[in-house]
Amino acid sequence: MNQNDYEPGESPIICNLTPGLVERGKIKIGRKGKWVRETFQQPEKIDHFLVTTLEKDATDNNFIVDNVLMKKLLKEQGVEILKKIPVRLLYDDIVLNYQSRFACFRGRTRWCSGDGRGAFRLNSENKYEPIKCPCERAHPDYAGEDKNGKGKCKMNCSLSVIIDGAESVGGIWKFRTTGYYSVTGILSSLMLVKSLTRGFLAGLKLNMVVYPKTTDKGKIFVVTIEYPGTIEQLKSEGLKIALNEEKIVQRIENLETEARKLLSAEYALVTPGEEIDHVEEFYPEDATPVSAPPPLAAPSTPAPVVTAPVAQSDPAASPAPVTHPASPAPEQPQPAEKKPKSESRKSKRAATTTAEPEPVPPPPEPVVAPLSVPVGMEDLNLFDMEQ
Repeated sequence: MNQNDYEPGESPIICNLTPGLVERGKIKIGRKGKWVRETFQQPEKIDHFLVTTLEKDATDNNFIVDNVLMKKLLKEQGVEILKKIPVRLLYDDIVLNYQSRFACFRGRTRWCSGDGRGAFRLNSENKYEPIKCPCERAHPDYAGEDKNGKGKCKMNCSLSVIIDGAESVGGIWKFRTTGYYSVTGILSSLMLVKSLTRGFLAGLKLNMVVYPKTTDKGKIFVVTIEYPGTIEQLKSEGLKIALNEEKIVQRIENLETEARKLLSAEYALVTPGEEIDHVEEFYPEDATPVSAPPPLAAPSTPAPVVTAPVAQSDPAASPAPVTHPASPAPEQPQPAEKKPKSESRKSKRAATTTAEPEPVPPPPEPVVAPLSVPVGMEDLNLFDMEQ
């Protein structure tokens, strides 16, 4: 039964939960190196894989290597360094196995992220607003705000796999990178394998491979996905899967449809709680000390001094006029036969009613009216500046 089959408030599972197996560990081709100005560790690239746990050591703040699994993989391949990992994928849909996003960080705060058509950027009010994507920050020649790469937008990818030989099913290992060749290479490899198997990826025996590549900026290491066999063998494997799963293909498609609906764009970028590690490894130019959050940017010009107009309705700004009892006008003398006391009380009551709608005691001495700030301008100089 689907969650939508229940009335609001009656579903036995929380709506919009992000699907995903528990992360057992990480697959890395880099680690944190030496400290720079005692603020962050400069990342180091390596030419082989490291399979790690989710725990960190107390010495250099790196993830602890899974020695048991690493030794088993090295022994099975008869090698000393791990350049190939046997893996399997969870889904036939590429998006559910592999996600990628553009992302830009300021300090350890995700400032902007998008998919190449649109993005959401943090504004001065600390809210994300839609913008066009990509922008000039994603261009390879963008030097950064400080000409050293700060504020540069990078591609981010996250690949989820099951490692053959782990002797357990129910957890996944994640490989993350911001390298252009790895981001595009993994996607291209998955598309090729899926086309040759006529749409099947889940459960296939595949390999994650790292190999060197020379570019105009020097030697780099690229990760891709390969099938350990020929094209004919791969096609035959796809045909075998199709024959065995003919009766349950529709059921699998339904499950993937449900997972796809719940998969969020934020889940594709960084697992909640790992922003600091992600920035320190892949955005070293924007890294800042853990103990001190990045300061707000200073305004380019000093805030103007506002002189508020005096509110006319403010009793303090405009003192109540002093009124005196009205005296009989000389041009209209009262008849002598009428009582003067009664006439005087009536004239006083009329004057008081006209000039003073509400009795206000006169101030003992003149009061200088203070400036009052109009409503809505009290925090003019406290607006948040763009981080």
